[in-house]
Amino acid sequence: GKSKECAPTTLRACWGTDGTDNGVHCSSNMEAAEQELKALFPQGTLTLQRTLCIIKPHAMDKMLDIRMEIERAGFTVLKEKHTVLSEERASDFYCDHKAQPYFKALIQEAIAGTCALLVLCRLEAVMVLDQLMGPATVK
Repeated sequence: GKSKECAPTTLRACWGTDGTDNGVHCSSNMEAAEQELKALFPQGTLTLQRTLCIIKPHAMDKMLDIRMEIERAGFTVLKEKHTVLSEERASDFYCDHKAQPYFKALIQEAIAGTCALLVLCRLEAVMVLDQLMGPATVK
């Protein structure tokens, strides 16, 4: 067919057999893509999300291993920043925990050294990262 003659290295040329059996389909335009996605995927199952992951100072020596696990789970790291949080910034960030007995220890842990801030992206990122992280208390 035409693909095998004009573009022999394309997906259709490599895996299609003829004009009716392409082996691979793609949407022809944005409108068609929206319609096709709605037809094949239930609403709410294709939510592309961003989320934050902080690798805390005591885990920075394992940062590359942690990042590899995150990427293996299908995340893309959109931005990575290494920083030392100030006590004020950490307190503001963790303000939801202020009434908890562990608040001071949480802040001390957060400001103990350099941490990595990762902006992550993937489908259903918040839920998937929560599952990947496991329970908040490891003891």
